[in-house]
Amino acid sequence: MTLSAILGVGVAAFCLITRTAQLRLFFGTITKKPTLELVMAHAYPELSQRGWHLLTRNFAWFFVAMAIANELVWRNSSTGFWLGYKLWGAFPATLLFGAANIPMILRHTPKAEADADKAE
Repeated sequence: MTLSAILGVGVAAFCLITRTAQLRLFFGTITKKPTLELVMAHAYPELSQRGWHLLTRNFAWFFVAMAIANELVWRNSSTGFWLGYKLWGAFPATLLFGAANIPMILRHTPKAEADADKAE
């Protein structure tokens, strides 16, 4: 059962929802009001505004790259291969991308910024 079937929306509507989420990330970056802060502020309560901006920008571009990769795999391979890609390719890539952002998150917390100021 697909997510669109669970939510009771068609595939076109589900694609529209995911594209809208990507556009909201870019809109938040452009307007200097990071969208991820609204969703994840409880996870990183001490992240600076610059950190939220960078995190939102990074995830926006990552989701664009993942959408392009998903389209290429979906349109050029079997359904079984595409499902394997989603499980063994896209999911680990998302986890690795999140882990790769941890050093940036740590650099943009008040404690890390204060330590950097003391070092100068």
